[in-house]
Amino acid sequence: MSKVLVNETSLTAIGDAIRSKNGTENKYKPSEMAAAIGAIPVGGNGGSEDLEAVLTEQEELIAELSSILENKASGGDNADILNAIIERTLAEISSNATAVGSYAFYDCKQLTKVNLPLATSIGSYGFYTCTNLVTVIIPSAMSIGSCAFGICHDLAEIDLPSVTSIAHGAFSYSALTALILRSESMAVLDAVNALNDTPIADGQGYIYVPSALVDTYKVGTNWATYADQFRALEDYTVDGTITGELDKRKI
Repeated sequence: MSKVLVNETSLTAIGDAIRSKNGTENKYKPSEMAAAIGAIPVGGNGGSEDLEAVLTEQEELIAELSSILENKASGGDNADILNAIIERTLAEISSNATAVGSYAFYDCKQLTKVNLPLATSIGSYGFYTCTNLVTVIIPSAMSIGSCAFGICHDLAEIDLPSVTSIAHGAFSYSALTALILRSESMAVLDAVNALNDTPIADGQGYIYVPSALVDTYKVGTNWATYADQFRALEDYTVDGTITGELDKRKI
């Protein structure tokens, strides 16, 4: 089953559905929701709803909650991880989730490291205002949603080997000095403002791409705005150490 990291809205919707059926105003932790759903009497709050419809809705709620609780993350119980996301106290996330939902980690200001090796998409505002986020490992990500890493003040570098599309505002107001794109095909940049108010936009950072694509990127739609900031992957360095293909050559 595919795993998607979800946000507070999904859990709130489940809680609201439970309350609409049991007629209470109770609040539930994620770990308590399955039992609450199972305790809903047939007919919910006493209405004349069709039995089959009620049971179907109940099964769907349980299935959705089960899917949420299936998300694996290191460092603790799944419910504890979900509570940390909801309360915005999460410091690190390592998961085999295949996608990050919109707003999933919105405003998680204590989050410093993300390791999502299987995630193929990062939803809009997925890590927006994660102001202490430093390390992002998303080697399988192909799409970066709008404002996904906006206002990530400590995010200086990001390596995106599989990315094919970057939406508007994706890295705006971040500390990005190195954007590394390794795909052999030029990624689509939806809007110029994807890098607004970053060191790259100010001429103090660079976008590293395969050497064969440097000239293509320089004239590419929206990329042309940053033409002077393109460099070949061979030129990328970490703390002065040459990386990429150049370190394999004899000079």
